[in-house]
Amino acid sequence: MSPIVQLRRSAAPQSGVGMIEVLAALFVLSVGLLGVAGLQAQGLRAGHSASQRSVAVIKAYEIIERMRANPDAVLDSAGATFYAAGFAFDSGSTPDPFCADSDGSGPGAQCTPVQLANYDIFAWKESIDAAFTNMDGQGAINVTLPGGPNQPVNVVVTVRWNERGNVQNYTTETQFIRFTAP
Repeated sequence: MSPIVQLRRSAAPQSGVGMIEVLAALFVLSVGLLGVAGLQAQGLRAGHSASQRSVAVIKAYEIIERMRANPDAVLDSAGATFYAAGFAFDSGSTPDPFCADSDGSGPGAQCTPVQLANYDIFAWKESIDAAFTNMDGQGAINVTLPGGPNQPVNVVVTVRWNERGNVQNYTTETQFIRFTAP
């Protein structure tokens, strides 16, 4: 005869959730929430960076449009340009006030192309400084003069700012062609 093994049943089956299961679920949930918070922070930084780059694009094209409105200062009849400017900016200096639109006749109505170019550069650099508050916003214009008549003038405009300790640049290049009568 075989011995009969009698299995004992526990007095009460397990009901509810154990402490280990609860702790494991809380751990998984907290890791997921930390990941979502990290993605949110990264998204905010990327959005801010994109916003600053958009401002840089607008500022670069702002000076290009000012140059288009004053072609005699981009390249005068003697082959000189008055729109070349480095990153340094002296906010204490002010251009000729007659180049401002103080009388409603439009900016530059009462000044020479050279005076208007000086005013344009000054106003442009001030607007960059104001747009990149606490970011050391700067702008530069590099003009390469043509080798001969009816050749293009290459203009490279760079807007630079400091974002979270990293220098960011936006550079665009355009050409101006001034045709002279034969």
